[in-house]
Amino acid sequence: QLDMARAASRVPGAGVAKAPRVALAGYSEGGHSTLWAAQLAHGYAPELDIRAAVAGAAPVDLKATATNLNGGLYAGFLADSVVGLSTAYPSMPFRSLLNPAGLRATDDVRTQCLAGTLATWAFRRIEAYSTDHLTLEQIYAIKGPDGTWGQVIDAQKVGVGVGRPGSGARYEIGFPVLDYWGSIDDVIPPASQAAGAKRLCDAGIAVRRKEFALGVHATTIVAASSDVRGWLGARLNGIPDAGNC
Repeated sequence: QLDMARAASRVPGAGVAKAPRVALAGYSEGGHSTLWAAQLAHGYAPELDIRAAVAGAAPVDLKATATNLNGGLYAGFLADSVVGLSTAYPSMPFRSLLNPAGLRATDDVRTQCLAGTLATWAFRRIEAYSTDHLTLEQIYAIKGPDGTWGQVIDAQKVGVGVGRPGSGARYEIGFPVLDYWGSIDDVIPPASQAAGAKRLCDAGIAVRRKEFALGVHATTIVAASSDVRGWLGARLNGIPDAGNC
């Protein structure tokens, strides 16, 4: 997202100011990338005038999300995540752990769109695809050049090593964040989302937390759309928000 914001002001004829006000926003895996963009912005793109970030239904704790997805209707999202992590960390053990079904399945994931992956993986468990029928916990214990798989996955957690500008924290966030989720999200555990928002709050970040009653993963983005537009508009117009931590 940070590179896209940089590029937008450099595209001839795009009508974007050279130094525009920027807002970060995303939902689900996009919410996760939004929060990471917020954490990285101060060090990676300090020239951007970021006014706010909005993250909805973000998988801020991948271990909690994996446990929820494994064997469920949306197990395809777990398959996507596993393949994505193996691509991001090519030195870590992966294909050597897979049985023939696992090799075929992960190759398929790389070429399928969302609907195909969800249909193929519905109610399947990750244990069926490794040579030793490894559980998630056993996979987390496997070591490689980048540490254990558990350490690699924990490194993706949002809200760790975060602080306000000038705090000396590894990641500094100096703009307000709207973090929202559905109370009965069936993909990303609501408790993990609330815990992620609390970590940001505890770090002193101005977080506006909102849980939408009876919201599942597919509906909360719609239920929140009006609130998101209004909140972002206010931030881009210079109206502060101290959050509701």
